[in-house]
Amino acid sequence: MPRRIPSRPLMLAPGVLLIFFFLIIPIGFISLISFYTFAGTYIEPTLTTANYWKLITSPIFLGRIVFTVELAATVTAACFALGYPIAYLMALNIRRDEVKLLIILLLLMPWWIDYTVRSMAWIPILGRTGVLNIILT
Repeated sequence: MPRRIPSRPLMLAPGVLLIFFFLIIPIGFISLISFYTFAGTYIEPTLTTANYWKLITSPIFLGRIVFTVELAATVTAACFALGYPIAYLMALNIRRDEVKLLIILLLLMPWWIDYTVRSMAWIPILGRTGVLNIILT
């Protein structure tokens, strides 16, 4: 007798449950709490839209939102400008899979190093007495 393959919804259940419990429910709690009243050091469970009005009307919050959107657009444009030519080159000009794998490994290898080690490696380049600072001054 052939083995029965589980149905797709049953196979999706673990992933859907993880997303539900660790993404949807926490976002729901945060959304609910964002409508609560903040009184000093504690939160009163009375619903209000004052927090959102403060977010929209405050020049400090509005300035930070504009800065965040500008920064996100700049980073997106830079990633597109740097990543698209490499992806185009790999897709159309490189035929051998081994060469494609080597390029991907060279691009991803810096992310295998711990963040602290990477940060320390930038000090001789970007520090006060670093090469880049000396060249620019």
